[in-house]
Amino acid sequence: MRAYTGVTIAAATALLMASGGCSRHNVGWDLNGRLLSLQLNSPFPLELKRVEAGSFTMGSTPDSSARHGVPDNEQPAHEVTISEPFFIAVHETTNEHFRQFRPEHDSTAVLAGLPADLATGGDATLVNDGRSPAVGVSYAEAEAYCVWLSEACGLIVRLPTEAEWEYACRGGNESAYCWGDARAESVKYANLAEAETAELLGDVEDPAPRGDGRSLAGRVAGFQANAFGLHDMHGNVAEWCSDVYSENYSNAAPDGSANQVGIDSAKHVVRGGSWASGVEDARSAAREGLDGGTEDAMTGFRIVVEMPAVEEAE
Repeated sequence: MRAYTGVTIAAATALLMASGGCSRHNVGWDLNGRLLSLQLNSPFPLELKRVEAGSFTMGSTPDSSARHGVPDNEQPAHEVTISEPFFIAVHETTNEHFRQFRPEHDSTAVLAGLPADLATGGDATLVNDGRSPAVGVSYAEAEAYCVWLSEACGLIVRLPTEAEWEYACRGGNESAYCWGDARAESVKYANLAEAETAELLGDVEDPAPRGDGRSLAGRVAGFQANAFGLHDMHGNVAEWCSDVYSENYSNAAPDGSANQVGIDSAKHVVRGGSWASGVEDARSAAREGLDGGTEDAMTGFRIVVEMPAVEEAE
């Protein structure tokens, strides 16, 4: 299972050292069955669920493509085998947890580019809440957080590969969403763009069929979890993966390791869609390439901890 490239680690470490570095192993952790808890200086721990090794079909099959009219970047569908278990965060990295690394972080700083009714509406006050996902975080900053947390807890913390992310999102099924194929069920599982938000944004082609009561990113775990116990894999904020974005899966690795080759190496994969996405753009197989320097109100991340590191540290 591949983690960082040397270039990425160097860039992330440079960001880390610029902020003064960190003390080794000052974050405790606890393993209780399938649940790994990292004890950050926070009222609530950072919890990760163990995902077992296994195989799945990644991407969209021709049949799925015909039903959903999906782009070519989800093809060809291919078999991927995740050979080792891993731990993935139950929810997206929150403001409170990210501020352990960047105390000055302000997620509202990126709201200025949104329509005024969104940037100053009632939900805007929740964007900076400790339990809301950290947004306005570039790919390099997300990687730097992982390096910092690795040093702090003595484990290998990183962004998920694109294959790990989709495997975890699907929760063992092959339907369009973790809950099945029924679009109307999105209101139970995902913070997506409803009709009013879509109208304000102006570029959402497929708004959620029913409102979910939110117009921006909201507190994590506010919707039902998937079969693996993971929240907000669809919607809320799109999530950085470690892969360089490629236009299709023609050169995808069968072991699910991160792709590091693309036409534009500055672009990285983001997954899951966000509060500003329509239902189709939040499918388990949906993917997008985003410039790594992007800091916006729609993008955050969640972490993975490698299983061997946990076993060795016990």
